[in-house]
Amino acid sequence: MKECDSEYLSGDEIRESEEHKARRIIQEELARLKWTLRDLQSTRKGDPRKIRIAKRLRAQTTMTLKWIAAQLHMGTWTHVANRIYHA
Repeated sequence: MKECDSEYLSGDEIRESEEHKARRIIQEELARLKWTLRDLQSTRKGDPRKIRIAKRLRAQTTMTLKWIAAQLHMGTWTHVANRIYHA
């Protein structure tokens, strides 16, 4: 019986898979909002729509708050943490 290849994934491969999933979620949310990356960049960092995306990313991926803050143009990771907590 052949062993499952996923048992042999390295940490880097797992992180890459999670990042791919996170980027897909961002694209889904941008499409739902009818936003482009430019809209994401120009919208204020505490916008409720960005907070919603950040909450989804935290719930469905293992991406760090620093990564989420950078990708969503939300300022510092502590700002994201506070917004998610108070939302």
